[in-house]
Amino acid sequence: MSTRQPSLKTLVFWIILLLTYVVTLYLPESEPFWKTILITTALIYLATNRKKFQQPIIEDPVSHVRFDGEFIFIGDHSIKRSEIRKVAIDSVKDRGYFSLPYNQISPGEIPEFIFPSSKFTSFRAHLQKEFDTNVEFIT
Repeated sequence: MSTRQPSLKTLVFWIILLLTYVVTLYLPESEPFWKTILITTALIYLATNRKKFQQPIIEDPVSHVRFDGEFIFIGDHSIKRSEIRKVAIDSVKDRGYFSLPYNQISPGEIPEFIFPSSKFTSFRAHLQKEFDTNVEFIT
């Protein structure tokens, strides 16, 4: 198991949040000022760490989604083919979107990824070839 050291930016963010909470709790008359600092700090943190919250773009979706017997492998996750009833796949501008909205990997986590829209047609054809006819494609 690896131990990950928090970055200085993350530590500063959490210290400011803690201080804001403590000051708001013990000095309620200064609450609007501290709420403003809290909101500003959170927005700055989210803006500077935006890449942490974005999904990576999978350049080759056909090799990312593999079929082996009765299982489908999406990256590191596997799902039984018989459990899949709906596949969401769509293309908007320069991005393609794939997900299995009714097949959770863990609570609140579904298999999904983004890929270049130039690969949309070939990827959809690959999926339609591999899945049974009873699987519905949502676009």
